[in-house]
Amino acid sequence: MKNQILHLITAALLAVLPPLSAADAQPPSIAFETGPQGLVKFDFGGHVFLEKPERGKLAVTSITGPAIQQTAAPLAKLVPTLVKPGVVGVVGDWGAVEVGYALRGTQFEAAVTVRNALDTPLDAVTVRLAQWTWPEGVKVERGHTGPEAPSKGHPKNFLADAEHGVPAFAIGFTSGALLFALDDTGRAAINGGSMTVREIPAKGMKTMKFIVRPGPPGSRLPVLAADLFAAYAKANPVTLNWPDRRPIGAIFIANPVRAKRDASHFSPPENPAGWLGHTLDFDVRTPEGQAEFRKRLLAFADQNIKGLRAMNAQGMIVWDIEGQRPGATYYGDPRALDGMLPRNHGDAQPHPELAIAPEMISPEGGVPVVDLFFKKFTDAGFLAGVCLRPQHLKRHVRAADGVVIYTNQDAPATEERIALLDAKIAYCKQRWGVRLFYVDSDLQVEARDYRALAAKHPDVLLIPEWANEPRYWASTAPFQSAQHFGPHEARTATNIRALYPKGFCVTAAGGLAAMDDAKLEPYREGQRGGDILLINAWTGERDHVRARELYEEGRKGAPAAKR
Repeated sequence: MKNQILHLITAALLAVLPPLSAADAQPPSIAFETGPQGLVKFDFGGHVFLEKPERGKLAVTSITGPAIQQTAAPLAKLVPTLVKPGVVGVVGDWGAVEVGYALRGTQFEAAVTVRNALDTPLDAVTVRLAQWTWPEGVKVERGHTGPEAPSKGHPKNFLADAEHGVPAFAIGFTSGALLFALDDTGRAAINGGSMTVREIPAKGMKTMKFIVRPGPPGSRLPVLAADLFAAYAKANPVTLNWPDRRPIGAIFIANPVRAKRDASHFSPPENPAGWLGHTLDFDVRTPEGQAEFRKRLLAFADQNIKGLRAMNAQGMIVWDIEGQRPGATYYGDPRALDGMLPRNHGDAQPHPELAIAPEMISPEGGVPVVDLFFKKFTDAGFLAGVCLRPQHLKRHVRAADGVVIYTNQDAPATEERIALLDAKIAYCKQRWGVRLFYVDSDLQVEARDYRALAAKHPDVLLIPEWANEPRYWASTAPFQSAQHFGPHEARTATNIRALYPKGFCVTAAGGLAAMDDAKLEPYREGQRGGDILLINAWTGERDHVRARELYEEGRKGAPAAKR
């Protein structure tokens, strides 16, 4: 199975990365020597990586655990000694570190073993193998970020953490390329010539290899680390199955007036949620106003359906089904429409008197208008979607003026955050058949949490706002936005695609019709790879047409997948 995965990864790399020329086939070789205290020489491609022999001296720079906290100063007193030829060690009252240096073919390896002599576990031990001198103008590529700009002088931080991707980085300079990596898919980290080993059991040990692998000039990280990428993908396999990659329409029902930056005042009292551009000429608090609101809301749905059809969308996501008021932009808890506010009243039952927007549950023929709103879209053949947040929504009445404010409060425990999202997903699925979920303000929700949610709800598409490691692409479709963060966000990064050839993102794309070919190319690349465009549904007819064209170009005329 491992070889099959490696073959798939290699095939994906050949598809997305330029081939190396025959002239570049043989990289320079690594030359190193060891002494009684560690490395004394490390040369590659005409560059001396150790300016002085002492810069390769083995050192333990940090140890943390329930019963120990030691940093560089006291640990500096520990003197490394030669254990046997090619093996250097450091011994302390907490245990020991041994490093065996070797050249395996063209690859340099330092096998690092951390032994714990304590009756309690060690959380982390940081071992410094070398203080490298980097070549001038070196290019660095790490994690899943892709190539970075050439550095000026010597880069200060070459951190690559297994918690946020493959623990590897590659450098490139005039005469060659080098991969620096750990053979670990757990929680280890590499930073320049240092590595951090985590979770060493009481009276136990852990061993991993610090690898330096040479390559010819122009070599890319995914090629140099193909076997490590394969191991990572095997340890974190893809579980998401979502073949439909047609665009998704974004819908915002509310557009409140923000008179002050501190959100002390939003929209007028006759339209406190800021519905439909906030300039309504009626009062949504009255029966007559609610009847008019229902009429306009359903007409607004029809307008969005027209846009979804124009772009050949698979569905839509409503960001603010609860409206917008002081306290937060997006509440991310549609249960509040029924007054379900567990943080206020201690249960998850409807409390209509606490409904966040009574006009949304006002009936039309006995059916709440919010239900009719979603039904418009599902009856038209589109998937329904909403915005969620992994926080508790709480209702406050401001003492000074009686204004009702809703705020989101963090859920401190992982289990609590997962339970919150699970409950919100279940509510929306049961009530409206929602299948698309954008998760806002989710910095505390980890990839493994999303994997658990996706396993419980395999029929939905989870779109996390913040994805800071490749594993998110295995079970979700992370949100990206070239509008906010630059053109690299217009498509899934190359190194992510190498790890997960079928992984994809949902990328916000505004103003497509006004872009020239150069600006459109990252979106085209994303469409060829299977990413999903997120387009405003209610305006921008030319953008709708361009989104449809980009999708069709990406699929080379193949018919859209149906769900």
